Amino acid sequence: MLFIRARFTESRYFCWAPFHSEARYTIDATSGGRALDDDEIARRYNIARYYWNESTRTNWELNTIAHVIDTIRATEAALPAPARAAVTVTYRVNGHPPEQWRSP
Repeated sequence: MLFIRARFTESRYFCWAPFHSEARYTIDATSGGRALDDDEIARRYNIARYYWNESTRTNWELNTIAHVIDTIRATEAALPAPARAAVTVTYRVNGHPPEQWRSP
């Protein structure tokens, strides 16, 4: 059942074919009126920086960008309202033109 679901949704956690796409992305977040730096963002969302490119501030997701967005959504939803951040993820999937996701 999960394999069928994986074919029709962006969150493909149980898909049998890993690495079907790659996304380069940056995350900008502001909390309490202050922009979070890259280290604070990595800790806040528990995002590994294995593929971090310091000069362009980009990271690399070897699966769907929905994994990064789902992580951010879950983290922010678990925080009390005053501690939540305004987040912008700018990403490029498989070399296509850049897109943005914003929360809230």
